[in-house]
Amino acid sequence: SRIFEINDLLIKHAIGICLLLPEVKFVVQVSPRYLETKELAKRLELLLEGAPSNLILSFNARPLVITGTPGKRRLESLVKRYKLTLMLDQLETERTSLLFEYPIKYARVDLRYYQEKDVSKTTFIKFMSDYCKSQNITLCARYVNSKEQRTWVFANGIKYIEGDIVQKIKNTVLGAVDEE
Repeated sequence: SRIFEINDLLIKHAIGICLLLPEVKFVVQVSPRYLETKELAKRLELLLEGAPSNLILSFNARPLVITGTPGKRRLESLVKRYKLTLMLDQLETERTSLLFEYPIKYARVDLRYYQEKDVSKTTFIKFMSDYCKSQNITLCARYVNSKEQRTWVFANGIKYIEGDIVQKIKNTVLGAVDEE
């Protein structure tokens, strides 16, 4: 129950910030557990009533898959009803088919995974960048903490970044994204 209490507060807080700063898009990480039952999905639905268009809901890839087909249907219903924008987070932890199975507008990779920029990791980022472009999905990176990392991600097709290079975020659950 603590997961939901914390998520409820974060969602309410994010909506408040979005209303204050309508020109900035904000990402809030939401627990996929809201999608496990009709009752929990209704709880999320009530929280999202009146949510502004600059709010982006982020779901981690692996837990999202665990919610199965019922969870997918509940999420699709919420997206359609409230015109929500979705982000798939930790893309590298799950199959890439999620990008076309869900109505994803943003996909975010965790740059800590790519610290050693070996050929396979660089190839994966380039592949994801090309694939996301073809699907009209914006590729983002989290934990971009240096100018070198920023240069590397932008050179490899990532459009938005988060991290110390943009702003030190005190709360890792909620942060604004910035464009090059």
